[in-house]
Amino acid sequence: RIAAVKSIFIYADKNGIPLIISAGDQIDNGEVRNERILKDLFLIIENYRHIKVIMIAGNHDPLSSQSIYSRLSKNYFPENLYFVKDREKLEFPEYRCVVFASSLKSKNGTINPLEWIPNNGTGENLIRIGVAHGSLKIEGKYNVEDFPIETDFALAKKLNYLALGHWHSYYKHNDYTYYPGTPEPLQFKDSGCILRVSIDKAGNIPLVEKVPVHQFSWDTDTVDIVSSEDVDLLYKKLKRNASLQRIVKLILNGNLSLRDFHSLKEQLEKFKDNYFSFFTENNISLVPSSDDLSKILPQGYLAKIVDELNDLRKPANKSILDFINDENIAKEDVINYALLEIFNHFRRD
Repeated sequence: RIAAVKSIFIYADKNGIPLIISAGDQIDNGEVRNERILKDLFLIIENYRHIKVIMIAGNHDPLSSQSIYSRLSKNYFPENLYFVKDREKLEFPEYRCVVFASSLKSKNGTINPLEWIPNNGTGENLIRIGVAHGSLKIEGKYNVEDFPIETDFALAKKLNYLALGHWHSYYKHNDYTYYPGTPEPLQFKDSGCILRVSIDKAGNIPLVEKVPVHQFSWDTDTVDIVSSEDVDLLYKKLKRNASLQRIVKLILNGNLSLRDFHSLKEQLEKFKDNYFSFFTENNISLVPSSDDLSKILPQGYLAKIVDELNDLRKPANKSILDFINDENIAKEDVINYALLEIFNHFRRD
């Protein structure tokens, strides 16, 4: 995450961006985290003294009595950092803007953090910006204790831009209200970035550009595997895409013989060290092959039953199973399940 923060400042410096706004949750579990991580963050800010930074506290790093911001000596706070301790109105004549910002003091709350903003503009020539941490009151997307914010708040308060934190993925509600999400994803479903915002003058619609700065990619891949050929194809794909900057979740579906399944496990084991993190959700069903069954079954009547079940796998013979009229149950699955039960019974014995 520190690398992602460095990327933000490198981008801002390269593109002549004078002001950065951080809408809370700079630190996760801010009441218990060691101050070292905050020192590292502030050192980056201090190294770019020509860039001003407005920062508020979110619900994961609230300004409680045990807050990491309270525990760290004020000597470590950079001069170019405007750290909002409560509700603050910050004016920047050089940018022709006024910023209304609020820090949270608890993890949960039912009040809009920016409800105190006056309805009337503070001046015809000033760009009005709001900064808060909370949830827009969209049905199904917010909790009443997530510091709810009215969906038309930016328009009601005549804000040129409302910068919001809390949601982990990018979301544009209207031309004036945005969540950038987390610049570095925290989980597979996150899709965040930083937002480059340009506002020419008060009243104008902001120009907003998404800029990715994440250091890791979080990828979910669903693969159907039913043969040794599919196992080989998956191996080649994993080898081709291997990177220590990737976090991968592999969802495996299908049916495999015992030999192919063991081959699959061996191939997957080879790649654990070639990715930053590698997760598998294994939904593979084992289907004993004729060879698997012949090695474990005694000869006789039961072996003949197994032969007949294997014959039912052939397309020409599947009509025998027409008595199965449940559309949610595949005839092939019934056969495979029966063979697997027989195999497991004799393997245990």
